[in-house]
Amino acid sequence: MLSKKGYQEIRLQLNNIPATLTNKKQNSLRKYLNKNIKKYECSMNFMPFEPLPHITYFINRTTTEACVRQLIQAATVSSEFTINTESINIYRKGKKPALMKLQIFLPHNSSFVVLIEMYHLPNENHICFKLTRELIGIIFSSNK
Repeated sequence: MLSKKGYQEIRLQLNNIPATLTNKKQNSLRKYLNKNIKKYECSMNFMPFEPLPHITYFINRTTTEACVRQLIQAATVSSEFTINTESINIYRKGKKPALMKLQIFLPHNSSFVVLIEMYHLPNENHICFKLTRELIGIIFSSNK
């Protein structure tokens, strides 16, 4: 973290970049100094980010049935979620889903963060696969 004195020194350096440097080095130094100035100004204007308390769950072939049932129960009573997905590009097959990130907001400013690893799910006949499908169905249901 830059001190106020360090900030002032960088501002002074920015206004007095040596002419003996090549244009490329001057531009590089200017960019570096401006970046540090921006960081300092942001730290003065904004509070540091502090995430809400949360518990992270990974859903894959090692996830227990009890864990998925707990998430289903939380999703049933919650009405607020965030969803983000990521895909991978498979040669000659196009994009395929790779990861689904869900956040289930709970009362009292806490949440569950659920990472569903699509390529590491159990077999479709496994109970955890069926429960995971049920969990996603609850989150995407129209009455939420």
